[in-house]
Amino acid sequence: MQVLCTHAENTVAEGTSRKKRDRYKALYAERKHIMMREYQGEIGDASRKIFQASWIHRLKLHKPVPVPDNVDMLFLTSDPAQGGECEWSTVGAYYDRTMGCMIICLLDSFTLKPATPHNMRVKLENSISALRCAHPAFRSAPIVYCVESAPKMFAEAVAEYADEIARTQNANIICMNESSDGRPGVPKTAQNTMLMSEVAQRFMENNAVRFSAACTTSVQGSSIVEERKKLFGQLERYARKIDEKTGKIRIDGKDGGANDDYAVAFVMQGFWYKWLWDSTNERYTGVKQYSAKFRNAAHASSGKERFTVRGYEMSFEDEQKEHKAKRQKRGQEIRNLMFAL
Repeated sequence: MQVLCTHAENTVAEGTSRKKRDRYKALYAERKHIMMREYQGEIGDASRKIFQASWIHRLKLHKPVPVPDNVDMLFLTSDPAQGGECEWSTVGAYYDRTMGCMIICLLDSFTLKPATPHNMRVKLENSISALRCAHPAFRSAPIVYCVESAPKMFAEAVAEYADEIARTQNANIICMNESSDGRPGVPKTAQNTMLMSEVAQRFMENNAVRFSAACTTSVQGSSIVEERKKLFGQLERYARKIDEKTGKIRIDGKDGGANDDYAVAFVMQGFWYKWLWDSTNERYTGVKQYSAKFRNAAHASSGKERFTVRGYEMSFEDEQKEHKAKRQKRGQEIRNLMFAL
């Protein structure tokens, strides 16, 4: 097997010509991680970043989006800590169907000391209150709370208190309940973690994430600028890695003990929002009917609904057409190169 050294391009196995190397580079130009695996002998997928640096930089440069007069639904996702210090993050967003974008409107991250039931409930209520007060359009919109839940862990307690708030306050709040054993919250498995990451990749790749002009935080002593920096830092570290103990591939951003709860809460957004709309659970009927009114209004006013949901991915028609045209053009260039060689 002839292997191209990844550290010194001139160090190659005997017989590997420059012409052959150039051809492989052209063939794998858009899939460098596959070239690492197939041609250079490295496991490229195992350390591949989920979000490209250019996507994150582009998100940083976008101007905040003004809040529309009416918002159909506020979708909150939370990733509580599984042990140790009780840390968790919450990302809140609404989905603008005329722009075809996820609009982030809440960023909360904090460490709970001590992790008492009272403090858990206070933190949850503070997040909801901060979001409700951020803009008049957020005051009456239904809130769907999606909390990762794990049995016998801190996350389960957070999910239970989120469900209790939804049931007792009668404040137009719903807690998702998708656990197989009937517990509040949503499960996190190796399979749905991969799917959540793929959906989040599609949002970022298609330039379909923005920050709201009314984006807020309930974290005392912090600002939305600082919370954005935390989110960006965790998105940059979020990657596929090989678990040294099991040899299996995992996805996280825990480098050197760093947290990845913001990144996890972010990737939960698109997947569980899609799940909500596909679910036949009767507890979601009211919020979906309320949201559908605004969705239909947007469709009627714009002539088409750009934001559609298909399979496990969010489809953005205009961006998909452009992406397809680029792929076809690139494919023709590769075919021409192969014939030339």
